[in-house]
Amino acid sequence: MLVYLPEILDGLFYILGEESPEVRHICVQVLKHYSAQIKAVTDRKDQGLADDDFSVDFASMTNILILHSQSEDANIQLHAIEWMKEFLMLAGRQMLAFYPGIVNCVLSTQAYIGDHRRACKECAKQVDEVLRQLITTEDDSQSCKLLDTATLVQTLMDALRLQSMHTKIAALRWFHHLFKTIPNKVFTHVNEVFPLLLSTLAHESDEVVIADLYVFAEIAASKVPADADLVSNVIPTEMKSRLLESVGTYFIYSMHCLLGTFNSERSLLDEKGLFIIRQLCMLLDADSVYRTMSELLLNSQDFKFISVMVRNLNLILLTATELFDLRATLKSVSCEDESSLFRCLYMSWCHNPVAVVSFCLLTQQYRLASQILQHFGEIDITVELLTEVDKLVQLLESPIFIYLRLQLLEPNSNHYIVKALNSILMILPQSEAFKTLQSRLQCVSQLHHSSFADEPKGLVNEDWLTHFKTVQKQHTSYKRSLRATKAAKLS
Repeated sequence: MLVYLPEILDGLFYILGEESPEVRHICVQVLKHYSAQIKAVTDRKDQGLADDDFSVDFASMTNILILHSQSEDANIQLHAIEWMKEFLMLAGRQMLAFYPGIVNCVLSTQAYIGDHRRACKECAKQVDEVLRQLITTEDDSQSCKLLDTATLVQTLMDALRLQSMHTKIAALRWFHHLFKTIPNKVFTHVNEVFPLLLSTLAHESDEVVIADLYVFAEIAASKVPADADLVSNVIPTEMKSRLLESVGTYFIYSMHCLLGTFNSERSLLDEKGLFIIRQLCMLLDADSVYRTMSELLLNSQDFKFISVMVRNLNLILLTATELFDLRATLKSVSCEDESSLFRCLYMSWCHNPVAVVSFCLLTQQYRLASQILQHFGEIDITVELLTEVDKLVQLLESPIFIYLRLQLLEPNSNHYIVKALNSILMILPQSEAFKTLQSRLQCVSQLHHSSFADEPKGLVNEDWLTHFKTVQKQHTSYKRSLRATKAAKLS
C-alpha cells in the first residue's frame, strides 16, 4: 500500500478536517501506520536490506505536505508539519530542493499569537532547526544544484516584509545563516537584500533591529570578492585605497549605505542611531567602524548632517562601554597607528566644534583644545552649540574624564588643561554647568602656577588648527547658502 500513498495522502489530510471526531481519530491512526511504514522502509534501505526496486517517493508527498502545512485547520496543519519534520529526518539533504516552500511554511507559522496554534508554532521551530542543519558549506559550491538559492532568498525577503515581529526575526536568522554558510551564492543577491535590511532598521522592536544588525555585520565583515565598481562610483579613488588598507569592500559599502540611510531618514538617526552604532561596534571592530565612517563623512556635502553625525559618534565614543578599548587607544597618541587614527577622526570631528574639543580632551591634546576654544569667538554661537557645551561639562564630571581631573593637580605641567577649561567657562552663560565647572576649577585655583613646560605633550602641528578654521568657514558658507536658497523660495 505504501506505493500508493502519494496518491491518497492528499485525501487523508482533507479527512483530518472532518467534523466527526471518530473519523478524524481513524484518519490519524492511518497516518501513523503509514508514517511507521515509511520509517521502517527507509531504515532498511539505509542498512541495504530493502528492495532496490522500491523507494519512498518523498518528492511527491512533500509538495502535498507544503500545501497542507498552510491549512486554516489547525489539526491538518499540525499533522502536515509533523510529517514534514519526519521527512527531513529520514530523507535528509534530498529535501533541499523543497526548501523555499518549507521555509515559507515555517516562517508563516511564527506570526501566530496565543495558544490556538502554539503546537504548530513549536513544531515549526523544530523543523526550522533541522532545515538549517542540513545546509552546509558544501552547498556553496557552484556544482551543488540541490538548493534553489534565488527562490529561497526571495522567500525570505517576502517574509521580512510582513508585519509579524517573530516572522521578521526568523527570516533574519535565516539570512544570517545563509550569508555565513553559503556566502558565495547568497552574495549574488546582496543588492536586492541590502535595501530591505536598511529599511528594517527602523522597526520599533529592538529585537528585530539586533537580528537585522547581525546580518548587516555579517555582510560588512565578509571577505567574498566584490564587484570592483561597488564603491568606486560613490567615493574618491584615494579614499577607497586608504580604506581598503584596513577593511574590505563590503565593509565600506555597508557603512556608506548606512550613512546614506541616516541622512535621508533623520528620524531613524534621532531615534535609533546611537543604538545601531553601538551594536555595530560590538559586532564589528569599533576602530574600523569609526575610521570608515569618519572617512566617508568627509565625502558628504551636507555639512549639517556631518555635524549631527559627528556629535552622535562622539557621544558614543565618550560614553559607551563597548568603546572602552578604543578610548584607551586614543588617550595616548604616540605610535604611528594611533596617530593615524587621531588624524582620521579629527578631520571629520572638526565639523562639530564641541565634539572636536571633547575629542582633544579625551586624547590629551590640551594645547590644541585650548587653541580651538580661542577660535569660538569667530564662529556662530547658537543655542544648540551652547547646549552641547553644557553637556560637555556634564561629561567632564563623569568617570570617563577622571584622568583629566587628576591632571589638574599638576597645573605646572598641564597648564593647557586649565586654560582650556577656563575657556569653556567663559563661553558658557551663568548656568548650572557654569557653576559646576567653576567649582571644579576653584579646587585647583590656589595651587601655585610657576614655570610652565616649554613643550606640551602630544601632537603639535599648526595644521590641526588650520584645518578646524577651514572647516568652520565652510560651515559658515554652507549656512549662508541655505539662507539664500530659502529667501529665494519665499520671494
